[in-house]
Amino acid sequence: MLDRFRGGAGVSPTDHFDAFISYAREPSAALAAQLQTSLEKFAKPWNKLRAMRVFRDDQSMAANTALWSTIERGLNESSHLILLVTPEAASSEWVDKEVRWWVEHKSSGSVLLVHQAGVLDWDDAKSDFTAASAVPPSLRGAFGEEPRWVDLTSLDQAQLADGDNPTMTNAVADLSSAVRGVDRDTIIGENVAEHRRTMRMARGAIVGLSSRGLVGGGRARASATKLGETRGATEPGPTSRG
Repeated sequence: MLDRFRGGAGVSPTDHFDAFISYAREPSAALAAQLQTSLEKFAKPWNKLRAMRVFRDDQSMAANTALWSTIERGLNESSHLILLVTPEAASSEWVDKEVRWWVEHKSSGSVLLVHQAGVLDWDDAKSDFTAASAVPPSLRGAFGEEPRWVDLTSLDQAQLADGDNPTMTNAVADLSSAVRGVDRDTIIGENVAEHRRTMRMARGAIVGLSSRGLVGGGRARASATKLGETRGATEPGPTSRG
C-alpha cells in the first residue's frame, strides 16, 4: 500500500514550478502545506499573486488524473526539489521514485533538504550519508560533498504548521534564497520591505474607508436636518377651539 494517494488535476506542459515538494504524507502533510504557502508569500511583490510557484501533490493535482505521469510532469517543470527528510519518506516508494527521477534527469545540486525527523548525518570518509540517515535509497551516493540542509527537528507538529514561528521563517528564507538565486540577507530585506508596503497600503485603505464613512455620515445627517426643517416649515401650526 502506498503511503499516500496521488490524484490530480493535470499539470499543463507549459506550466513552470520553481520547486517540487517531495514528502511522506505522515508525518509531513501539514509541514508541506505550510512550506508551500510560506514560500509563495515570502518577499512577494505587492502586484504579484505569488513570489514563486510550488508543486505539492494535494494542491497541484485533482482527482482522476494518471498518477505518475502527472507527478513526472510536475518534476520536469520544476527547477528545484525540496525533500522533507523523515524515516517515513526514506521508506516511501513514491518519494524514492521522485528522488530517483530527479537525480537521473536533473542534478543533485538542485535538491534542497529539510530535516524534519529521524537521523541525518554525513560520513566524510565515505562522502555520503551515514547508514542510519533517513534518506531515500536513490539519494545515497548522489552528492559529491556534504550538502547543506534546513533543520526543523526542534519543532513539534503545531510549530511546523505555524508560518510565523521564527525557526520556520528562517527556514523559508533559506529555501527562498536557494530557489530564487538571491542572497539570503537581500531576500529577507525584500520580505521586510514588502511587508511594510502591504501594511501601509492596508492602513491607507482603512483610512480611506473611514473617511468615506465620515463624509457619508455627515451628508446623511445634513440631509436629515434639511428634511426636518422642510417638514417644520410646511406643517400647519396649532389651532384654538372656539
